[in-house]
Amino acid sequence: MGVAFQSLVRYALEVRADLLVTIDADGQFNADHIPQLIAPILSGAALVCTASRFMDPELVPDMPWVKKWGNQRVAKLVSRLTGHNYHDVSCGFRAYSRESLLRLTIYHSFTYTHETFLDLAAKRVPIEEVPLAVRGVRQAGQSKVAANVLRYAWQTAAIMLRTYRDQRPMSLCFGLAIPAFILGFSLLGWSYAHLLQTGSFLKSIAFAGGMVFREVNVGTGLL
Repeated sequence: MGVAFQSLVRYALEVRADLLVTIDADGQFNADHIPQLIAPILSGAALVCTASRFMDPELVPDMPWVKKWGNQRVAKLVSRLTGHNYHDVSCGFRAYSRESLLRLTIYHSFTYTHETFLDLAAKRVPIEEVPLAVRGVRQAGQSKVAANVLRYAWQTAAIMLRTYRDQRPMSLCFGLAIPAFILGFSLLGWSYAHLLQTGSFLKSIAFAGGMVFREVNVGTGLL
């Protein structure tokens, strides 16, 4: 799906399209809603619009609870990573302006939905959710992308982590380094306290604390 979307973006830029609208082919979305979807772009309020299944409580579709729970958790994670409040970051019914496509950078082949959010939000591209009524369950068939929930979750998480790493490397490094720093400081503090109380040095504990600090140094490349 990611490769197909990349090809679509290239084609849209080649033909100098003003707008690109993507819609899943499983019958979950109503093409008659396209005017509503693109309205914020036409008015200048946003550069990207995405249909939102969960923004309006009255429009939340019937779907398996696992799917609903997973979508909501991913939306909260992306919201936290981007600093914006999103309700639905997995919906495939979207509209992109030409300007947003020119600023978009994606390279993962599995899926594109969350990567586009992280990439464009990091570049301060205005994204607006448009609450729309959608079908929660397919009329027929099964998704080949999300057929295996665990595999889909794992690959999606990997894509989001790599994208966040590329967009905000310092934030990621510091976020990973802080727990290690606390652990290393605690081990060295324990060893020093033992030295003050007994006069002997806990070599193994001090060594472990030093190794933790060394890994923090190597990992961040700052010290």
